[in-house]
Amino acid sequence: TGAGVKALAELLAPGGRLILLVPAGPSMLGQRDQSLGHLRRYTKQGIRELLERNGLTVESIRFWNFAALPVFFLMEKVFRRRVSDGLRYGRGKIVGSLPNRILGWWYAGVESLLFFPCGLSFFILARKPGRVSSASR
Repeated sequence: TGAGVKALAELLAPGGRLILLVPAGPSMLGQRDQSLGHLRRYTKQGIRELLERNGLTVESIRFWNFAALPVFFLMEKVFRRRVSDGLRYGRGKIVGSLPNRILGWWYAGVESLLFFPCGLSFFILARKPGRVSSASR
């Protein structure tokens, strides 16, 4: 929200960076979002404008969590069921922690190196204008 971004911007020192992960794609708002407390999903332009309106300079916005997009879409939009956190975090008795290990590999080895055209989230780097003082380094 605007108040939240404003508060974060005020906490940053001049030249300080904000690393932010927000839900992407308003049309993807679903049951899992509601259970996690997400009130909205953002467009790239919408999150950029929100950050800039609160005094931050956006350095980059990229989609994140491409791998989960098909599963999320299938479960939330086709079957209209919430995606289970148990599967994602290895709480299932059948597959254990395998999904979490695979996703860890995916994020570190693939998604952090490639830029995908869509994803469940936006990974954002923003900066508060100004110079970082030598005392704060």
